[in-house]
Amino acid sequence: MQELQDLYGFNINVTPLQRAEREACDAHSATRQPEWMLCVEQDQMPGEAKAKEMIRKGIPPPCRTW
Repeated sequence: MQELQDLYGFNINVTPLQRAEREACDAHSATRQPEWMLCVEQDQMPGEAKAKEMIRKGIPPPCRTW
């Protein structure tokens, strides 16, 4: 078991497989982040269809400003 911190700063114990899965998710999240940051900086969402697609794919944690 390895110790990591979750998104909220809590220490959690994970197996090597869980750590690899978390790293893969973090990498995937990093690819979506620039598109979301553009929306955050402009303080507006794209059209309805594009917004639905972006939301379904997930909001990266650094972009969750609420």
